[in-house]
Amino acid sequence: MLLLFQFSCNGSAVREYSTGLKLLNQPDGARQAERHFLRAAKDGHAGAQMQLGLILTRPERSPADRRRGVDWLTRSSNRKDARAQYALAMILLGKEAEFRDPPAGMAWLHQSAASEYPPAMCELGRRYESGENLQADPLEGVRWYKRAAEAQAPCGMLAMGMALERGVGVPINEADALLWYRRAAEMKVPEAPWRIGNLYLRGQETKHDAREAASWFEQGYALGDLRSGAALGLLLLEGAEGLEAKPSKAMMLFQKAPEEAETLLGLGHAHRLGIIVPRDEVKALDLYKKAAAKGLPQAYLQLAMFYSAGKGTDADPVKAFEWYLKAAEAGILYAKKQVGLFYALGKGVARDPEKAARWMYDAAMAGQLHAQFWMGVFHEQGMGVSADDREAVKWYYKAAARNYAPAQTALGYMYERGRGVPASIKQAFEWYTKAADQKDVDAFHALGYLYFHGHGVEKDYARAFSFFQKAAAEGHAGAQSNLGFMIEQGLSVT
Repeated sequence: MLLLFQFSCNGSAVREYSTGLKLLNQPDGARQAERHFLRAAKDGHAGAQMQLGLILTRPERSPADRRRGVDWLTRSSNRKDARAQYALAMILLGKEAEFRDPPAGMAWLHQSAASEYPPAMCELGRRYESGENLQADPLEGVRWYKRAAEAQAPCGMLAMGMALERGVGVPINEADALLWYRRAAEMKVPEAPWRIGNLYLRGQETKHDAREAASWFEQGYALGDLRSGAALGLLLLEGAEGLEAKPSKAMMLFQKAPEEAETLLGLGHAHRLGIIVPRDEVKALDLYKKAAAKGLPQAYLQLAMFYSAGKGTDADPVKAFEWYLKAAEAGILYAKKQVGLFYALGKGVARDPEKAARWMYDAAMAGQLHAQFWMGVFHEQGMGVSADDREAVKWYYKAAARNYAPAQTALGYMYERGRGVPASIKQAFEWYTKAADQKDVDAFHALGYLYFHGHGVEKDYARAFSFFQKAAAEGHAGAQSNLGFMIEQGLSVT
């Protein structure tokens, strides 16, 4: 008779629990579900105890109800319900003074994670990464993220991607980060497409592709991620890199996410350029400051450029350097190049050729075009690095091959003088011509010099005069002097 009675009670508890679950999924069904969960919980059903605890500990419930809820969660936790253990842990680790007990909370969190409850594994990983309520151990954090990810938990997949992207607990590996983000995106994690899009925009280990980034931002926005929408708006505002400009759509996306950093940056661009809204550099500066306060590196860069050029405010090289440095430390290659230049020139910071060379080299090695040219200059002049014409030629060639006119002119000069390469007026003439085709002023002057003296080409005063004239019109002092000499000597061409 006793066994039969126990079976009857257990069967009743299961029915009450099932009824409670059905009601819980209905609009305003929580109160009715609560009664069924209570009956099942009193009969010892761990799942019902957990559900009852969750209902009673909701923020809107009274302090007395919340105390009862914690008691039910504790009962369920003692019966090894991993979900209850996690819920109880988060309450004990929360800010509510009456329940706060970090040591007990961490103990329950460990138990829940050990039972492979995905939210607990991800939360424990996060706390190991940040050192919250325990000693920081990023490697242990990654182990928990990976366990969660391998258990097909979306939070673990996303966290693994973030760890690999930032190099927290593991070496930086954007290719593997992309794989985990893609898996999270397949699980419809709203944040994942935004992170994938940013990898394609940054274009370091992942090939830069604005169109691919836009496609991922579209997917994220479709999943309800407003940040993805704002990021898409940034690309559509001006039509970045071949994308069709859709400023009206961009502004609509910004309006949907007014507090997102990307929105503030995009509105800053709009006011800077006068797109849809009136051109207003003071307003743009204010918006960039707000975006920067939210930690957006691209906003750091814009602030640096504004302070450097005196847009929307007085020029301030010290502030410009500070913002370039922040942007550089966040990985923006153009900013790294600028930090190198500021150190080289002593602009906004004490002159330091060695630091200049280190920052410039970092940017150049990552493929920043202008930095490659400047590394040539540094090696040619021995600034912060050994004077080495061969190294200078190597760097000039990297930038010249990418059609950067100043590098083409510099390479032409090295060939003309036989520095770092065998002298070749023919090669010099070819590189000068490539640069002149892009209206490079120094190339105009160099070609004028070759034609005037007949170096490698037939002497031709008419062409010399024409090239000197082009360079002089752009303020080139040497060309102006040579032009004056030709006129004085009666070698001018009208």
